[in-house]
Amino acid sequence: MKNYLETFFLGILAALGSLVVVATFETLLTINTFPDANSTSVLFLPKFIILAVIIEEFFKFILLRKRMVIFSGRMSLLMGGVFLGLGFSAIEILFLLFRNVILVEIMSNIYNLAILHILTSAILGYFLSIFQKKLAILAILPPVALHLIFNLTSSKGISAVPALLISSLLFLLFILVKDVLLGRFAFGKIIFYNKDGKR
Repeated sequence: MKNYLETFFLGILAALGSLVVVATFETLLTINTFPDANSTSVLFLPKFIILAVIIEEFFKFILLRKRMVIFSGRMSLLMGGVFLGLGFSAIEILFLLFRNVILVEIMSNIYNLAILHILTSAILGYFLSIFQKKLAILAILPPVALHLIFNLTSSKGISAVPALLISSLLFLLFILVKDVLLGRFAFGKIIFYNKDGKR
């Protein structure tokens, strides 16, 4: 449990680190793109949304990859991703609460942010366990894709909750089918016993 709590706090660090980098890019883009406008204009540009997503997921990737030594199994790395996502979403939710937003919008955003970051971090952990060290950078692609879908649909005023729920179900189905076809579950290999209780 200690390792998961440490990973939760690493999620907080990942959120703070990515927030600083994203804010820096936001300022630079605002100066270069809209010298006479405020920064809210930049926040909804597709190129800024893509950049922000890549930065956020890259910070998660770096910190979760460093935890691969501690989380050796597939399920423990996936759970590490969940705790990293919890820490990350906690910071985003705190920043949301400090903004002047109506309560209904806050509640809906809290739910969306928590689900988004927990799901993308769990997916990152799962794919890190598959790709291991040589191809580890490929593990960032599925969470980036999901995060982009969420942010781009949200910026257009479309509810991304159905997309998140469908993505969650598809991800769980993918894990189940893949592991059953390969003869193992996320916790390890399936062991078949005969009637005498022997393998």
